[in-house]
Amino acid sequence: MHHQWGSWGRREQPAAPYKSAGPAVALSASGPLDHQSPEELLIEVSEVEKQAANKGTIVMDGGYYGGRDQRYSGGYYGGGGIATPGYAPAVPYGMSQVNIEGNGCGRALPPQPTVKVYCRANPNYAMSVRDGKVVLAPANPKDEYQHWIKDMRWSTSIKDEEGYPAFALVNKATGEAIKHSLGQSHPVRLVPYNPDFLDESVLWTESRDVGNGFRCVRMVNNIYLNFDALHGDKWHGGVRDGTNVVLWKWCEGDNQRWKIQPYY
Repeated sequence: MHHQWGSWGRREQPAAPYKSAGPAVALSASGPLDHQSPEELLIEVSEVEKQAANKGTIVMDGGYYGGRDQRYSGGYYGGGGIATPGYAPAVPYGMSQVNIEGNGCGRALPPQPTVKVYCRANPNYAMSVRDGKVVLAPANPKDEYQHWIKDMRWSTSIKDEEGYPAFALVNKATGEAIKHSLGQSHPVRLVPYNPDFLDESVLWTESRDVGNGFRCVRMVNNIYLNFDALHGDKWHGGVRDGTNVVLWKWCEGDNQRWKIQPYY
């Protein structure tokens, strides 16, 4: 049996088999909730949510899935948003207010602060978008291509196999999200971001602290592939203007240790 995605998202590859803790419960416009008053609907939905929470399930756009054992490609769907040691919490609201319209969607992202993304190999360079690629460039807070939205909307319901919450990184200037690469050594990609649909290929997590507040940034469904400033380590000459961001296995390099820091 394969995990099937509903209308809220899409997959490019077949999902890994999963084991459900019980039958899925779904809310449907044509289901048993028809012909009920709004008050009755609210009560019934509330009861279903309680049952889902007790089973460790999650709620997505009106649908409920599986249980605690539900896994995909090394990650799992959990619920509850429990803070885990080493978890980098959501960036607090209020530093700066930005509206980004994800291409292809009918609704803008709510106002959120923007963040700077940089690696320990050279904090004077920030992650940016140039010619459709994710690169490092000399840090310039006035450059909107270096401003990112850390969208945490799925953080309470989707976590990696270590329990760290998922987020998307959306560029302020382009409205595009960073997408998983094709594999190790391949550059990360950019795709139009639609905040209304769940797409695991644009979801990432941060690891525990790997030194001085820096963390690995890795795929939500494969925590063994991390952001890597290609050849940005001291043995290859360090970070340069235009250094590509790729995915690579953990090699303990400073070019794999990242901070996602609010612009003040």
